[in-house]
Amino acid sequence: METLITLILMGLAILGILTGLASLSRLSSAASETTQVRNTAQSYAELLKQPVDAATGVPTYVHCATAATLPAPDPDMVPDGYTVEIERVEYATNMPTATSSALAFAWSTTCPANDRGLQRIQVRVESNGLMDRSETVTVIKRDQSCVHTYTNVDLGPC
Repeated sequence: METLITLILMGLAILGILTGLASLSRLSSAASETTQVRNTAQSYAELLKQPVDAATGVPTYVHCATAATLPAPDPDMVPDGYTVEIERVEYATNMPTATSSALAFAWSTTCPANDRGLQRIQVRVESNGLMDRSETVTVIKRDQSCVHTYTNVDLGPC
């Protein structure tokens, strides 16, 4: 009888250890997937922030850019089973100046007639793996050629 009880207790202990190891393995996979989703989202956002003209090597800015006109991610950048999309592109419609009381930019999803040279781009990456993770990253892209006249002390960000 004592042997039977010992075997049952040892079986339960081994089952507990195996369950713990399985949970740890699943948690590790989920953490790895979350990291991969974040890295993919950040890499694509950085690509959108500073795309480079292949012929000249100069960073490009597309006035009134849309999700369709912004560059697609490099296929090597996106792991299998992941989807990448540009959720929203917004345009600066009001720029704070040294003399204005406004401390923040105003943003619109409609491009103004006079593109002010700032775009807020929201990127979303989703994994269709074990845990279905997603990450959203927002970046601000600015025109390096300073199409807007600034009234602050140094006359702008350029």
